[in-house]
Amino acid sequence: MNGKSFYVLNISAAILVTLTDAAIYYFGCMAGGIPSTLSAIARLYIPKSGKINAAYLSWRAGTAGTGESISAYIRVKDTTDYLIATLANTDAFKLFTNKRMNVPVILDDYIEIKIVCPTWVTNPGNVTLGGILWLE
Repeated sequence: MNGKSFYVLNISAAILVTLTDAAIYYFGCMAGGIPSTLSAIARLYIPKSGKINAAYLSWRAGTAGTGESISAYIRVKDTTDYLIATLANTDAFKLFTNKRMNVPVILDDYIEIKIVCPTWVTNPGNVTLGGILWLE
């Protein structure tokens, strides 16, 4: 690569069967945990100080729903949000990606992924979430 050290953190959640209009969901390190409307539940701790430089978040829905805007963020220490991407489409598979994140983190910080839902005409359903974060 460029001579710098890097590592990847995996993020995942169990299936979210029903999504509520205008809800905010959080998930992180608990693959068997359903995304929660409460923050700081699925904390993913940072093992080494550095920067989150890229995020790839996959969304796969059994029912795609209508195309209102959905935003995904990295939330650091339950206080600061960094936008990954906002998508507005009717695809059952969505990829929220940002290769220019520049999110500073230090050893033992924790993060979660924050999903901000719109008010849908037709709500998506059976949504599975997961992805990776690239850190240097």
